[in-house]
Amino acid sequence: MSINASDRPLAVLLIEDDAADAVLVREMLADVNRPITLTTVQRLGEGLLLLGEQPCDVVLLDLGLPDS
Repeated sequence: MSINASDRPLAVLLIEDDAADAVLVREMLADVNRPITLTTVQRLGEGLLLLGEQPCDVVLLDLGLPDS
């Protein structure tokens, strides 16, 4: 039995240093009609390390990070 790609959760990596913005994004993604696994980190370096360790379908990146 093969698994349809839309049956598995969408792996989303959010790289955002503002906690309030991260909460807002989490709330907006809760309205998506598909299961989502959201991982949040606060620095670009953390996000790059994480991407090297585990696959991700989507990266949401704050372009104003202090280390970018």
